[in-house]
Amino acid sequence: MSPAAQRRYRVSFVDWEPHVTIVLAADEEDAIAKANALYTVNGLADFTSMPGENIDWEAELLGEEVQS
Repeated sequence: MSPAAQRRYRVSFVDWEPHVTIVLAADEEDAIAKANALYTVNGLADFTSMPGENIDWEAELLGEEVQS
């Protein structure tokens, strides 16, 4: 994977209910950091509430790499 290549990750966390967003990142750790930054700056504006139960911050790879 080239340094500029990134993949789509679905990142979720639980407040009172689960919240999910999609970010482009190099790996799961980067995806969580980016989603956490979005939350810090915009609150839940970039997140969708989803049914289900997640624990803490989680990142799930969604697709192939994307060149940025």
